[in-house]
Formats: sequence, C-alpha cells, structure tokens
Amino acid sequence: MGLLWRLFAPKGLKRARRKARKVAHPVRTASWALSPRPVKKARRAAFKVVHPGEALEFAAENQVVRAVRGGRRGKTASPVVVANGATSAQVRA
Repeated sequence: MGLLWRLFAPKGLKRARRKARKVAHPVRTASWALSPRPVKKARRAAFKVVHPGEALEFAAENQVVRAVRGGRRGKTASPVVVANGATSAQVRA
C-alpha cells in the first residue's frame, strides 16, 4: 500500500496526513525538529544497521518512486526578472 500511496495519492492529501501525524505526536515532532542534523543522520544510519531488510525495502521503493515521478528535483531558483527585463544575477553584478 505504501508504494501505491506514494505514487498515486494527491500531494495535498499526503500533506494533510503528515500534518495530522504531527498534531497527534507533538512531543516527538518537536524533539525531532530541535535535534541537530548530525544527530538525525546518526539515527537514520543506526536504523539502517539495525533493520537492514527494511532499509533495502525503502531503498527499492524510493528508486521506483523516483523513476516514475521523474527523479530527484533540486532546489534551483528561477531567476527573478526586474521591471526593466534584467535578471536578479544581472542586477547584482
């Protein structure tokens, strides 16, 4: 069910479910948000070591979802165009 949900569920519905989970577990959400990034990475790595089967399952699922949905999208900002037609990079130069 998880793979089909990730592939076909509308993004708005997935967002709403994520928010509901945050409301249901506010302490866990807050503690995760306040944890430094190296601690989060260590927790994820420890999970992969302790549960190698599930880690392989998640990795395979991620590959399928990325292939179907068009891969990983980076955060590339489109250039802002000023009223005179110059882009933000040209304005800064």
